[in-house]
Amino acid sequence: MYSWFYPIAAILQPVLTFFFNLTQDWGLAIIIFTLFIKSTLFFLNLRVARQQVKQAKLQPQLQELRKQSKDDPKKLAEANLQLYKENGIKPFSTIAVALLQMPIFMGMYGLFVLHGGAMTSMLVPWVATLAHADSSHIMPFLAAALTFASSMIPLTSEMSLQTSTRQKLGISVFASTIYIFMMWRSPIALGLYWATSSLYGLLERWFYRTNVGKNLLLR
Repeated sequence: MYSWFYPIAAILQPVLTFFFNLTQDWGLAIIIFTLFIKSTLFFLNLRVARQQVKQAKLQPQLQELRKQSKDDPKKLAEANLQLYKENGIKPFSTIAVALLQMPIFMGMYGLFVLHGGAMTSMLVPWVATLAHADSSHIMPFLAAALTFASSMIPLTSEMSLQTSTRQKLGISVFASTIYIFMMWRSPIALGLYWATSSLYGLLERWFYRTNVGKNLLLR
């Protein structure tokens, strides 16, 4: 069932083991590993964030195009693509980055299913091994809460005005609920990985509000 995870898990295992040898705790190793992966992908995610900011600035023009070509979907699509091209926007870059990170997530899932039975951590003493699901459901709710908080914070203060709080809240609640269901019966190690990743995302959003972060984001 998990055979297609084997190649990815085989690549990730020695890296995770390296961090375990440094910390002597699998939970801490997962946290450091996650931070390592997220930091490695920082500049790739920064490029996506810049694209999102550019798209947000184009919203008034995009809305005007929708009014002008509302009865001609083909013309509207062509006009949108032309506007994106003129402003250096690649609309599919966000999807591409997400797809790039999915193999890592699935590889971690396979790794914990296959080898999590031999992993323990002082960070989650209420489970026997990291292959077990969290019977207390602390980690799924923690991961979902951090994801929710991150999704509620826009990249820039200007972007917060473009989406109503009600709409943003609805999308964030829906996404967080999906994550809870995903983590409910998954290895607790995967929840720890996701919670750390979401916390990193939250701190990343905060960083973009600093002067250094703004300079990077709006460059």
